Amino acid sequence: GISTLFVTYIALLFFLANANSYRTIRTISPVESIIVLIFCILFLFEQLNKPEELFVYSSPGFWIILAFLVYTSGTLFLYIYSIIDFDEAKKWWVINNVCNIITNCLIALAFLINYRNFKSSNPSNKIPQFDSK
Repeated sequence: GISTLFVTYIALLFFLANANSYRTIRTISPVESIIVLIFCILFLFEQLNKPEELFVYSSPGFWIILAFLVYTSGTLFLYIYSIIDFDEAKKWWVINNVCNIITNCLIALAFLINYRNFKSSNPSNKIPQFDSK
């Protein structure tokens, strides 16, 4: 339901606005961030109510959702402020950069956890194409 409304909203903005209008893209960002926040919170709520693993933080999906949650919550008001006064928002763009760094670190942590989970579930340490006979 929410995804359909968002796609409709984007389509209306692009068809009603100028093709060269950068303001249209800046208007989409806060709505997109709110929808991503809602989906992240719903996913985390579902994971906490019905955990597939004993510790929720041991799954890579948790860390990826947390990365999206950190980025969207950290930059939401920055995007809203950029609609009002873009030149003033440029002064606060360091918030976006910090949120990018944190997001990238959390996604890297998710890949590391996924690698460790895969390595522990696959006890064979030999790679078939590189084994010497």
